[in-house]
Amino acid sequence: NDANALKEADEQAYCHEYLGEPVGYGGQIFDRVEFREITDEEIATFERLHAGQDFGWFPDPWAFTLSEWQPGQHAILTFRELGGNKVLPNKAAEQIKTALTWNDGITAEGEAKQVYHGIQVLSDDASPDQIQAQRDEGINAKSAGKGNRRDMSYRFLQSVKWVIDPTRCPNLAREVREAEFEQDSSTGEYSGDYPDGNDHWIDATRYAFMDVVTRRGAYKHAGKA
Repeated sequence: NDANALKEADEQAYCHEYLGEPVGYGGQIFDRVEFREITDEEIATFERLHAGQDFGWFPDPWAFTLSEWQPGQHAILTFRELGGNKVLPNKAAEQIKTALTWNDGITAEGEAKQVYHGIQVLSDDASPDQIQAQRDEGINAKSAGKGNRRDMSYRFLQSVKWVIDPTRCPNLAREVREAEFEQDSSTGEYSGDYPDGNDHWIDATRYAFMDVVTRRGAYKHAGKA
């Protein structure tokens, strides 16, 4: 059943995982990822939400992701993404507000109360003007402090059990599945360097967890999740 479901959702991933066919996964960066549905019931229990965004305009898109951090299981569950080209900061802020608004409590009339949860959105350092523009719109946007931490944050994402809902997060799922180490064209060997490009939603997720990454031992127990 799992195989048939994957074949319907992503035939390339099915060919690799169940038929053993080489489909460009030899230098796959993320090999601890589980692609599956994350249910509304699961999401309702989440308590450690992390949001991040990578700024872009065109052709690079603006990208946003929302994930749950489960430190006891050393696991990340990413269940929401936003994005698009030529998205102004105030329009991005509107979309973020919608993503961070959900039922929380009951009104005096006995109806579910919609509440905006102003969790911090760790953001691309390269655009302080956009961070400020979103803060002016009520978004708790903050610099991710990404400087000189690219390799560290990539290794952190490699070390965790990363669950991605490919239906809720199709762009992130595509980027993660396609992410490969750089390859020497003359020898065919992988260099171990992380490529730059086609990684906007990956970057948004890296930024979302930069506060975890910078804590001592964030990926100390890699492979034991």
